[in-house]
Amino acid sequence: MGQQKFPWIGKAVYMQATWGTYRDFWPFMTASQHRLLRRLKSGWLGMLPGDARIGDAVILARGGWVPSIVREEEEKRKVFVGEAYIHGIMDGGIRDENKCKEIEFH
Repeated sequence: MGQQKFPWIGKAVYMQATWGTYRDFWPFMTASQHRLLRRLKSGWLGMLPGDARIGDAVILARGGWVPSIVREEEEKRKVFVGEAYIHGIMDGGIRDENKCKEIEFH
């Protein structure tokens, strides 16, 4: 009877135990909001912007350290979709300056 009369007590105890114990995990939860966990065609695993689509490209821009997702639209224009976390290629680790080429964004 007490549990039916005061159901919020159980919820409060649960929330305190859960978030008190896992508060160190919270930054990871907020960083993954509106993101998609996907395996890329190349086999890399990544967290992509929520509006990423099949056919978008992953680039490492010269001077940048975070992979970016770009989309080619009509007339070969590139549109910035957002930044991504790609496991294994963060911090410019696989960038090859010899393969860099200029692209134009609109």
